[in-house]
Amino acid sequence: MIVVVVYEVHHHGSAPLPTTVACAAPGAPRDPRVADASAPHGIFAFGAGKKTSAEAALVARYLLPNPDICGATLTFQWNQIDNGPGAPTRYNWSVIDDAIAPWTGAGKIVNLLFSGTDEGASTQPGGTPQYVLQQVKLVTCARARPTPVVWAPGYEDNWQTFIAAVVQHFDNDPDVGYIRFGLGTAAEGVFWPTLIVQRPCASLWDAAGYLTDWPVYVQQMIGFLGSLHSGRQLVIGLNVGTNLPPITQEAQEAAARGIGFGEESLAGPEAADILSGRPCDQFNWCQLNTQYAGRVPLYVQSLYATSPNSAKPGEGPLPPLLEAALKVHVQIFEVYTSDLLLAFDPSFHNYAQYHESYVAAIAATARVVGTHDGLAPVT
Repeated sequence: MIVVVVYEVHHHGSAPLPTTVACAAPGAPRDPRVADASAPHGIFAFGAGKKTSAEAALVARYLLPNPDICGATLTFQWNQIDNGPGAPTRYNWSVIDDAIAPWTGAGKIVNLLFSGTDEGASTQPGGTPQYVLQQVKLVTCARARPTPVVWAPGYEDNWQTFIAAVVQHFDNDPDVGYIRFGLGTAAEGVFWPTLIVQRPCASLWDAAGYLTDWPVYVQQMIGFLGSLHSGRQLVIGLNVGTNLPPITQEAQEAAARGIGFGEESLAGPEAADILSGRPCDQFNWCQLNTQYAGRVPLYVQSLYATSPNSAKPGEGPLPPLLEAALKVHVQIFEVYTSDLLLAFDPSFHNYAQYHESYVAAIAATARVVGTHDGLAPVT
């Protein structure tokens, strides 16, 4: 169930702003504080689908009933769902159904992220179905998992078939807010930078067509996503890792097709730049937010779960990240579950020192981008 709120409009004078706006649903009323109120907006717990049973109990206790949390953003691997064209049952949708059940049962919105190939160090390919691995070229670098050449035949066509199946399956599901498919590794738009910037690994990927074929592939994938005319909001991740293809081009092509965009690397130093009015790092992605705010929904995810007492680059407290993202018109916040538990779970490490500032920042953000309850409907 998605909460849709109708605000009371006064016939004399201007209508006052409601104190809060509800988590989005198609057709939700416009609110000047949310750039695209007809698209998903709010704070969503990121990574909640990977919890142990003990952590799941904490999520159920502190996050599911919390009105400032609109729902969850859950990530699934391609090979979890797709059993291959020869299988008796091609797609195992129960994996998704089981993961989202606690959230939808609480009346929350769930966003779905799909990873076609994993990032990280491993000796085994990750995320890609075996039937695809048998068809596509793999590149293996030192200290990195074997990785499919995503723009090669055998990968791109099968990935598009899977994407189309997912969109069709969830097209009319009101519990699903937005869907993001990885263009590169994981569910992101970045083709894992470590794979392509460290020699001799970069030479291997250049030989496989990274500099020439990868930008064409991204353009084709954005066009393909737009051609699906999905009933659920689609979003893509910008390649803020290498700016290839240029993120200005990616944003333009996505917005032209009604596809939202964002990035997954907001960090403390970058937030400080935004709050000080300076161009943000990562190829000044925040300027694109200002340019396209209101045309498509914009999301952000922090680089890591925050460490409020750490001075390491990329870490630091959550409140400045939320404030900075609001300043550049973000309306979808993918907040690490551990950050939310730090705010609300008294047993969580550092709770006594930081929970008040975290709770205040989360509440202030939710008042702008949406709460589960919103206002009481006008009767």
